[in-house]
Amino acid sequence: MLLALSVLAPTLLFGFAAWRDRAHVLRAAENRAAKAADILHEHALTVFETQRLVIARVGDRIRGMGWKDIAASRDLHDFLVDLQRGLPQIESVFLTDPDGFIAASSRAFPMQPYDVRDREYFVGSRAGHRGMLVSAPFRGQMKGTWAFTISQARLGPAGEFDGVIAVTVSPDYFRAIFAKLTAGEGNSSIALVRTDGVVLVRYPGADRIPAGITPTRPLMKDIAAGRHDGLDVGTSSWDGTLRLAAFRTIEGFPVIAKFGLDERAALRPWRISLLEYGSFALAMMAALVGITLLAIRNTSAEEATMARLRAEMVNRERIEAQLRQAQKIEAVGQFTSGVAHDFNNLLTGIIGNLELLQGSAGDERQRRRLTSAMRAAEQGAKLTQQLLAFSRKQHLDRQAVDLRVVLERARDMLKRMTGGMIDIETTIGRDLWRAFADPGQLEVAIVNLALNARDAMPGGGALSIAAENCPMGMPSLPPELAPGDYVAIAVTDTGVGMSDEVKARAIEPFFTTKDVGKGSGLGLSQVYGFAQQSDGTVRIDSVPGRGTTVRIYLPRTMETRDAERDAGGATTAGESAPGVRILLVDDNDDVREVTAASLQSFGHSVVEAASGAAALALLDSGEAFDLLIADYAMPGMNGRRLIEEAWRRRPALPTFLVTGYTDAAGLGQFERAVTTLKKPFKLRDLEEAVRRAAETAGNSAANTRYPAPP
Repeated sequence: MLLALSVLAPTLLFGFAAWRDRAHVLRAAENRAAKAADILHEHALTVFETQRLVIARVGDRIRGMGWKDIAASRDLHDFLVDLQRGLPQIESVFLTDPDGFIAASSRAFPMQPYDVRDREYFVGSRAGHRGMLVSAPFRGQMKGTWAFTISQARLGPAGEFDGVIAVTVSPDYFRAIFAKLTAGEGNSSIALVRTDGVVLVRYPGADRIPAGITPTRPLMKDIAAGRHDGLDVGTSSWDGTLRLAAFRTIEGFPVIAKFGLDERAALRPWRISLLEYGSFALAMMAALVGITLLAIRNTSAEEATMARLRAEMVNRERIEAQLRQAQKIEAVGQFTSGVAHDFNNLLTGIIGNLELLQGSAGDERQRRRLTSAMRAAEQGAKLTQQLLAFSRKQHLDRQAVDLRVVLERARDMLKRMTGGMIDIETTIGRDLWRAFADPGQLEVAIVNLALNARDAMPGGGALSIAAENCPMGMPSLPPELAPGDYVAIAVTDTGVGMSDEVKARAIEPFFTTKDVGKGSGLGLSQVYGFAQQSDGTVRIDSVPGRGTTVRIYLPRTMETRDAERDAGGATTAGESAPGVRILLVDDNDDVREVTAASLQSFGHSVVEAASGAAALALLDSGEAFDLLIADYAMPGMNGRRLIEEAWRRRPALPTFLVTGYTDAAGLGQFERAVTTLKKPFKLRDLEEAVRRAAETAGNSAANTRYPAPP
């Protein structure tokens, strides 16, 4: 309260002084505007009365003359020229016959019969107006400049309409006078305005069609109320300046003289005085605040210390929660990776034996049962792939991906999967970059997100899939991403949304809010693992009852085209590679046995080894082999180390890995590309891998059969 009072008291004092001084300055400005309006009125009245006298003299000069005599009189023309010559405000003096044609003018002799029947001064006089008539500005037919006329009807012997006597007045004359009147008054303005709002002359202002004043403006309201002089405050419709405007009506003419004083310029002295008042108020405020701050400094320091302590406690709790979540996810990932690897070994044996049995099935009933068992094994293989995706242990074939192609293909597929109750919209950003990712896994991720969105909208809704560029430094990029450019794919639904508790656990494997049997809880886990393994991440934004948006961030690649597989040496489907001698290395007896049986069924010769050391011993013995097939995850010596040692002994020996999961970083250390065959595999996949390796080997006898090293 003391601090508030220290600020409030000087502020109120400053405000009162400023308000009083402003009122004084405005009153002085209003007086200046009124005096300027009086001067303007007197000058304008003199000019208009002069035009009245000119018209009267012309009327006396042509009294009794017919229009043919008027048009043919050189003396009359000279008389008009003499009248104009002595009055700089007059551009011309002319006479119009009753038919609406100019018969005589100070401009030329003889005068060409210009048609002025549509001019306001002629129309008004012919309609019965008998006083002085001031026309709206018009562009002259002869000189092409803007002017207005002051005119009066000529009457015949019986008082009938008999033409018009008119004087053309130059606005430039008034502007020159107005410039002198506004000198030293800043952005002031002067105008001559007809009582109906038509602007005759305005200064300052370009030589263009003057704008009329609408009836809602303060000046026109005063005229409508019968006021002949006064003071208004308003914003100019001409240039938007706020002005104090004093006006006076010119007696005997439907014209108003208006002087507008720029309020901002008028208040300039007041603003200067504000600096003096402000300096005093600030000094007083500083003294009071300083004294008050001395009194409350200790309390403020204690409060600040407590606030920092509370903030540190909140921040520590947040970091600890994030660490626990990360540790939990990492632990679950390691566990699922191991489980998936063991399952892949089991499924490899199951699928291999089922395929071998299918070839020898005796009747239809046995074939149906084997087919059913194969479907169950394939479902298990799909489940393990999702587990590997979450644990980031799957093998990714990363390449430049055109997201337009992927999203277009996914949209067509999703339309069939989501049914007719969901509208699907795809939005592609302009000049979309290419992402560096596995296109197949990306498509699976999009499908998983779309299926989750479908389940979140049981009554139908809208599904939006959008892709946009996210350049480095973009505020919306997640902070955990490495510096660089990214491409974001956003899948948005209008479904039930997620609570904060559900959103926090959404990426955990086997966590699901769906009914039993309607979901494995691995969809978002696969998406998260795929993004993490692709050097990207996933963000989930959701509001209960309003929908969910899941964004996948993938790194940008500078490649200009999609990576292509070399298909030049592909073997025609159904062809068999010639029988080769194969060294098969796997520590799992069941997997090694079924793999060997499968290879032998294709006509190959197989030598088995249960470890990397046993395989190297066979190579050192000098035994000839056309191909080395090694399991990746083996105790003691894994498949990568085995292949490296085999290449040291036999550099041209063809090899490929068989694995339940792939350590992508380890494989990247090979000197040349190594084909991998993922478990569980089918017989045709195994034979295809052998075929490719045999074709790569070429002449196996020449390339791979080496004597044992000394």
